[in-house]
This record gives sequence, structure tokens and C-alpha cells, in this order.
Amino acid sequence: MASSTTFARVIFGLAAALLALLSVFFVFYTARLLYVTQGLQATCPGASLHPRLYSVACSAGSSSVGRCSVRMKRNTHRCYQRGELSM
Repeated sequence: MASSTTFARVIFGLAAALLALLSVFFVFYTARLLYVTQGLQATCPGASLHPRLYSVACSAGSSSVGRCSVRMKRNTHRCYQRGELSM
């Protein structure tokens, strides 16, 4: 049981890191899009909206998955303290 929760914590941590990296990428992509294609904003005002939405979604997902991983670690630690789990 303990190894499966450790494995799940690792997976959740990696997922949080991946979503954080995707968020950083979309922030960079939006900045580059606004800098390189300033004329595009005049013809198509919503052109940079999608990367911004992706960035917000990825950062929200990253923080949510990260909090879930921390909660899982706390709960596992409490179960060890109570003697409900053994190594």
C-alpha cells in the first residue's frame, strides 16, 4: 500500500511539473506572438487569446495536481503516525 501511494505521489508530482512547464511555454509563446506579430492584433484581435487561455488552464491544473500530491503525502504521513500503515 505504501509503495503504491509513493508511486502515485511521484506520478502526481511529475504531472504537476509537466503542466507547469506547459504553462511557462504558453506564456512565452503568447509574449512572442504579441511581439512578433503586432500587426496581427489589428486584423484579428483574438489571435493571442488561445495561448493565454491554455497558459491559465495549465497553471491551474498544475497547482491543483500539486496540491493533491501534497495532500496525499500528508495523509500517508498521518497514517504512518497512527500505525495504520506499515513499511
